[in-house]
Amino acid sequence: MCLTEPNLDSENIYQVLGVHSGATSKDICAAYKRLALRYHPDKNPDNRDKAEHAFKRITCAYETLRDPTKRQQYDSSRTPLHGGFCNVGSFKQGDDLYGKFFGGAVGGSSNINNIDIAGIFNFDCKPRKKPAKAPARPVHATHLMSTGATVVIHGLAKMPGYNGKSANIRKWDALKGRYEVLTDCASVLSLRPQNLTQLCHVTVAGHESQPELDGKRAEIVDFNEESGHYVLLLNDPPSVLELPPRNCIFPQGTAAVLQGLSDDKLNGQMCSIVGVDHNTSRYLVECEGGKQLKVRFERIMC
Repeated sequence: MCLTEPNLDSENIYQVLGVHSGATSKDICAAYKRLALRYHPDKNPDNRDKAEHAFKRITCAYETLRDPTKRQQYDSSRTPLHGGFCNVGSFKQGDDLYGKFFGGAVGGSSNINNIDIAGIFNFDCKPRKKPAKAPARPVHATHLMSTGATVVIHGLAKMPGYNGKSANIRKWDALKGRYEVLTDCASVLSLRPQNLTQLCHVTVAGHESQPELDGKRAEIVDFNEESGHYVLLLNDPPSVLELPPRNCIFPQGTAAVLQGLSDDKLNGQMCSIVGVDHNTSRYLVECEGGKQLKVRFERIMC
């Protein structure tokens, strides 16, 4: 279900979470996680009182809608949020719930408030129709992202409203040199590979300031166009952080785009990772035409 912009001052608890009245339990869970990350007081030290009030309201709304009995009672009575239906005064209740989801530890990213967490975490944002089975690919088509792959959109100047939104690959249009993608709100867009980042898992490596993170697995949830960094969700410890491409090691078989090479003819060309050499910090990639070459970790974008 496509989430709407939440209205934290509404007396309608569906509107507080930014979901429709027919939202599934997973839609409601996704909305809570998105808003909890945005409004947790620890994420808003400069405006803690306002954040705490918002955090109480979204927790109250979530606690009501996640319980089938409470939800049915609310749907029947439509008791206002400030009434006796739920207690918005318990911050501890909300903080305990937050801890269950995120382990009680919040890792900071200065751009976290701008991230469409519900969409890019893809909790229940599946295409409305099962993707058609991908046709047989030619020998050197491994450089293409697979049908149904989940991506995040970024770098659109003419349609900035789609930046940070998640989508699924429908097909590759070789004539246009673009992917056709289906967004979570059922919009179909035709986008260049450079405007899409795969929401997949990577391994952290070469982190100078936090070497204890090396070897940790993390999930890409967004791409910061300004810094050129991936936004990652780390499970241990639970945190959100940004890292440059050189610190994010993709697995073999990942489709990618070459960048920053001395041979300008190769820049922008699609490729596939066929090997990873950690000792030299290089990938072995296979380009569109079948040519193989070694490139440094930071010379590809996925």
